[in-house]
Amino acid sequence: TVLVDLTVAIEVGMVMAAFLFMRNMINFTEVSTLTGQGVDEAEDESDPEAIGNYEIPKEIEVFEINGPLFFGAAYKFTDAIKFLEKPPKVLIIRMRNVPIIDATGIHVLKQVHREAKSRGTKIVLSGVSSEQVLEELKNSRLLFAIGKANIAQNLEKALLRSRSILAAKDPLLP
Repeated sequence: TVLVDLTVAIEVGMVMAAFLFMRNMINFTEVSTLTGQGVDEAEDESDPEAIGNYEIPKEIEVFEINGPLFFGAAYKFTDAIKFLEKPPKVLIIRMRNVPIIDATGIHVLKQVHREAKSRGTKIVLSGVSSEQVLEELKNSRLLFAIGKANIAQNLEKALLRSRSILAAKDPLLP
């Protein structure tokens, strides 16, 4: 307010607050790879949905997204996916802690779906509990592209679906 009038100072303050909010949301969002061998130490052992309670076959990769999937945070997910050495036969994307998603998040999920499809990987979404996220997935036709059968209520059902996908691809698997 020393150099310009109060109106400009308020506008600059609002823009700065918006950028700080986005930065905090990006820092709040976490994407991690979960496997049966490398369980995250921060995971609550008393949680019945903890990854350590399940046996993950080697043909299945599980990614968990915690926090809102929008703008800059969506690219954390893209970067995490790029570190896969060998494309899995089934990719479970665990979204039980994703309260909101925006167009950027939908775009990133579509991109991941396209790349997975080209590599022969099936995607299973697990724990999508937010009505807003489900609505956005429907409106973007991503729910249709992934297949409604590949949307599981929890990790246990996602693993059952993944095993049935594996069994359909290779009848010799147990």
